[in-house]
Amino acid sequence: MNKRLLSAAALAVSCIILASCSGGKTASTASGTEKSSEVSGTAFSDVPADTNAEPGANASGFNMKGEEYAAECSADSKAPEGIKVEGVGYIEDEKDNYFVLLITNEGDKDRSLDVNITFYDADGNEMNSQTEFVPALGGGATGFASFMPDSGYASYKYTVTDGAAAGLVSADSSLEAKVEKREDSALVSVTNKGELAAEDVYYCIFYYENGALKFYSEGRCMDTGNEIKPGATETDENAYYGVGSYDDVKIYVHGCCKTSG
Repeated sequence: MNKRLLSAAALAVSCIILASCSGGKTASTASGTEKSSEVSGTAFSDVPADTNAEPGANASGFNMKGEEYAAECSADSKAPEGIKVEGVGYIEDEKDNYFVLLITNEGDKDRSLDVNITFYDADGNEMNSQTEFVPALGGGATGFASFMPDSGYASYKYTVTDGAAAGLVSADSSLEAKVEKREDSALVSVTNKGELAAEDVYYCIFYYENGALKFYSEGRCMDTGNEIKPGATETDENAYYGVGSYDDVKIYVHGCCKTSG
């Protein structure tokens, strides 16, 4: 999780293009208590909308329209066996660049991952390099790392390596996410069905209209103690300043549990 998101509200942009070294996305869809952390728009919550509901403690989202930004993935990009990586590039109207790596653990054991990405200009010159950490990503789950490259980048190279997160285990298989469609936003609800408190529960969400990606945003679902207690549900009203019309979403949720002090 990008440290910018620990204190900043989430970012919403439009018209995202997917660029994948591996030639496509294979993250599975989550419903009920399945391990994967992707929920498609067809899984919109069937709970009646509560128009009086207050946004979560960390209500997030800005209406920053943008446009697609295509960048080439270097053939030298590397990830450990059993880890699938997909790049998402976009640029918003203020000309700030954002880039997300969706990282899927295709195995059945937790993986903590160090994620480095380097951006290059059209001549192959290095522009900047950034590093993030994804702790205790559960088997079958998809997490994400987000970055802010310099303007004008043309390609990127990622290097993902196994790391360590002592005292942490994945909460992904215990987290059930639902998205309630609202007129100009989305209410994200995450329920912890596990026996341990889930901490640092963050999500990224893609908004679609007529099959086309329209907005991207990030947020968190946690109580004031930065956790979801066992059996509890926490909510976050994403992009409450206005997403505009949309008819589908995909959301990726990731969280961890402490097993020691």
